[in-house]
Amino acid sequence: MPKPTEDSMLQHLYDLILNPQLSQVERNLLIIGKNALEQGVYFPKVMQDLKLALAPLAVTQQLSPPVVELLCTISRHYPGDGVAALWNDLLR
Repeated sequence: MPKPTEDSMLQHLYDLILNPQLSQVERNLLIIGKNALEQGVYFPKVMQDLKLALAPLAVTQQLSPPVVELLCTISRHYPGDGVAALWNDLLR
């Protein structure tokens, strides 16, 4: 998958938010990310914040398959700091 753009990620977040497979917790986190993008927050920061918000749910296996896929995509393309690098190692 190519590196997501801000527009493609915003559309993807919209689509995921409407997905009935998601828990309310997942949906709330995605809405926060969507709102940040709509408000013009720096795109890589939004991706990093979303990744850090979803990581605890991933560790406890509380993510739905569509959100696991999103988290993997974000982690692959926006590795971020040392915490993110550690998370990437866990995904492999």
